[in-house]
Amino acid sequence: MMKNNWLNIILFAVVLALSMQLLTQNSQSDFQSSYEEKSFNEWIRYIDKSNENERTYIEDEHAHQALLENYQIEYLIKEEIYEFDNNCYLNFYFDEEVASKDIDSVMSVYSQLFFGQPNVIGYMPYLELAMKRNDYKNIQLRLFVADTLIVYKGYDLQAKEEVYYENMDKLIKARRTDKAEVLAFETAVLDLLGPHIIIETQKPLKPFLYHFKIISKDPLETASIEQVKRLLENDLALPLERESKEIFGMNANALGLVIQLETLDASYKDFFYFNGEEKKWIEEDWMLVDLFLMNGKQ
Repeated sequence: MMKNNWLNIILFAVVLALSMQLLTQNSQSDFQSSYEEKSFNEWIRYIDKSNENERTYIEDEHAHQALLENYQIEYLIKEEIYEFDNNCYLNFYFDEEVASKDIDSVMSVYSQLFFGQPNVIGYMPYLELAMKRNDYKNIQLRLFVADTLIVYKGYDLQAKEEVYYENMDKLIKARRTDKAEVLAFETAVLDLLGPHIIIETQKPLKPFLYHFKIISKDPLETASIEQVKRLLENDLALPLERESKEIFGMNANALGLVIQLETLDASYKDFFYFNGEEKKWIEEDWMLVDLFLMNGKQ
């Protein structure tokens, strides 16, 4: 009789453990599915809403070919350049496979046209813009990947002020990173926080940064957040800085590290770690800070 009781207890324990495991797997599967279906539309705020018939388009029949060949911008699909109300608008559309070097090259063309000396060796696309740049009030640059806005730069030529926005809700090839230190940090965070966590890691197109988005079913507890921050300070920021100094003689790769916390419904907290000479968590918008300048002032 006693033996049968023990067998029943053991059987019940096994069934309970299997049921709990199945529930956990189903819960994780539901969370993963919900994550894949989520969408944030903050980037739509940065779309130009002027009417098509009010725009004056700048035509340059040789520009696209020059961008592809002279500037080796491989995955550029098309560009749209137009004027409206004394403002200049530049929209560049890229394929999903776009590399960071392609985006850097477009940024270089933009800088030459409006802020530097245009390239006079070879063909300079849209050279007309450089001749007229002092006539504009604002310049707005937008970079799209697969029709989703990735980067917006708005520059007020009179106030000499820039607004920068980078859409981190879309994972793109140009921002991938597979550095061993980063992968080790991801693993440590997953070990710390458990199964109901997804981490999206990208290296923003804005220089000197790493961005970590941590998505959880429910908001993280304060104690867990503090542990993640300590992991970033000690196990990631320092090794990245050390590697950069060995290669470049200075920290030219990881001056800023961002943690963005989200549930499936909303982003609820951001943390920005300045990894310069004076290391500290700062209350700044990473999109608007000049990290190189900030580090030089210390």
